[in-house]
Amino acid sequence: MAMLWLSQRAAVAAAVGAMVLGASCTGSRSVTHATPRPCATSALHIALGRRTDSFTGHVGRSLDFINRSGAACTLAGYPAVWFVTAPGGRQVGAAASRIPGKVRRVVLAPGGRAQALLVQLGLPYYFGGRCPLRQVWGLGVAPPGRRAAWYVALPGRECSGSRPVLIGVGPVGRAVLI
Repeated sequence: MAMLWLSQRAAVAAAVGAMVLGASCTGSRSVTHATPRPCATSALHIALGRRTDSFTGHVGRSLDFINRSGAACTLAGYPAVWFVTAPGGRQVGAAASRIPGKVRRVVLAPGGRAQALLVQLGLPYYFGGRCPLRQVWGLGVAPPGRRAAWYVALPGRECSGSRPVLIGVGPVGRAVLI
């Protein structure tokens, strides 16, 4: 099992390297005066970007954070991401692991956007009885440092066990070109 875990981590690293290019965030800017407060979940619209499949059986997407409030706010760090049975419903399987990346504070002007990389491993069907599959409605996403979640539709069948971890997320802050 340890060998399988290492090969999954290596596959994630390969997929991330194959699918990600860094760029600057749209609607973000440097601030030399007082830094705005962290973005509340209620101030954001969170959505999935375009899907990209890699040759390794992974699916990459951007997780887009858009400031829908009338004031600038900041994001820094990793969002929490997990599969759910329904908006506000139960968690299915393990929460997303962290894909290594540089953490930066991003200031989002009203209407500004930041992104995080979301990688879904296409492996649940290879685990047979060791990983019972369960129908999911989508994702629960909590911005960095927040507990309140925004729910994003992404129907499918996912591993209901705590291992293996079949989803990974990078830090918010840089735009992801996928």
